[in-house]
Amino acid sequence: MDSGDRAPRARSPLLELWFGREFVPPGLYAATGFALSLIKYALDASIVYLATGQWWTPLDYVRPILTHRLEADAGIGTGIGGRLMGALLLLALPFLWIGVSMTARRLRDAGLSAAWTLVFFVPYLNYLFLVLLCVLPTRSPSARAVAERSSATSHAPRDGSRLRFLGSALAGTLVAPLLMFVNVFGLGAYTASLFVGAPFVIGVVAAYLHACSGPSTFRGSFFAGQLSLVLSAAWLIGFALEGLLCLLMAWPLAAAICVPGILLGRALGRERDDLHVGHSALAVLALFTTSGLESTVEPPEREVVSVIEIDAPPEVVWRNVIGFSEIPPPEEWIFRAGIAHPLRAVIHGEGVGAERHCEFSTGAFVEPITVWNEPERLSFGVTAQPEPMEEWSPYREVYAPHLVDGLVVSRGEFRLVRLPGGRTRLEGSTWYRVDLGPELYWSRWSDFLIHRIHLRVLRHIARLSEYDVAANR
Repeated sequence: MDSGDRAPRARSPLLELWFGREFVPPGLYAATGFALSLIKYALDASIVYLATGQWWTPLDYVRPILTHRLEADAGIGTGIGGRLMGALLLLALPFLWIGVSMTARRLRDAGLSAAWTLVFFVPYLNYLFLVLLCVLPTRSPSARAVAERSSATSHAPRDGSRLRFLGSALAGTLVAPLLMFVNVFGLGAYTASLFVGAPFVIGVVAAYLHACSGPSTFRGSFFAGQLSLVLSAAWLIGFALEGLLCLLMAWPLAAAICVPGILLGRALGRERDDLHVGHSALAVLALFTTSGLESTVEPPEREVVSVIEIDAPPEVVWRNVIGFSEIPPPEEWIFRAGIAHPLRAVIHGEGVGAERHCEFSTGAFVEPITVWNEPERLSFGVTAQPEPMEEWSPYREVYAPHLVDGLVVSRGEFRLVRLPGGRTRLEGSTWYRVDLGPELYWSRWSDFLIHRIHLRVLRHIARLSEYDVAANR
């Protein structure tokens, strides 16, 4: 062999099966789906068992309301529950990508439109749908050959590939304002249909137009879909509907959910079926319907608990719990980036009925005292709260209703536990609801941020209390 010749790189058989084959026959689809389901069940059940000591049965596992399952098994407001849901969400993504890719190609193998892959996301009905795909026969070999020749002909090289790439990305951005207006302005809610449905459909539209209008590779469709996401974010910032900080927090979820949409859109574009316009309209209508139902469900109340030990007795710590002086400027990157952070706390009155004001960088929490058990327990409600962040935006004001009611704190509590040697364990709890969908994703962020806020307050109380003890020696 001439030294300049290169042998073709061998593709992984599994990657070829999951993402590269043009058609997937029913037997191979059934065997692969069953094997992947067993693997995912074993992984999920093992993770839950290690975290909670409880084992999921197959019946528990197939229930679609994951949040309620974990609320019963691990406690949705606990640190274990939060980390557990985050781990299961990350683990689900590759299985989701494989499922969408293989389902679209199984439908094509059966002579059906790949647009029916959208049924993959419908709870309960998707199980019947997947069983049906396992038994539907392959269309005749002659029909498949005609389809392959038609596909090869339709993807003959054309001019203007860069213009086509930009055009498909720009077309995908039309989805964002549509779902934004329906969800936020129409329903008054930031539902999962917005944060999950919009990235998915953006990927479908951009990849579909990129694939059906000329020669395409998965790489080209992928970048068209992701560029469409970036342009959608720029659109939201430009019209003062969102700030950069919130969009950066949403980006990991949006970028991941966009991938199965790209897989589906590319499959639709390669079919070149005029009925796909109708199928896409039905998909958007389904997203609107889901939004209406989802906005009527009240999110569960969550609790975040943080703990610190202080070298001071409870009587000293108590004085700094009910009110504390100015906290030094934050060093943590999240607070320097614009997340609201506590500055000081003052109390007006004493005992039940007194009012504590915890002042943040964006305003003050008004906290009427409900339990005054000196020096062991201080509980309070919340009658007013400031915005949770200062958005990055070229505009002075951003119309983003989630800054007002996306995260609502209902109450809080400090617990002081006497330890040997004149020390104190100080526990801080916050109860709140996050009214952003999917709650499974956004609660990871809110738990993390509230815990960091707790630590900023608890560490400052510890410094003040330990200084008071040292000064009185």
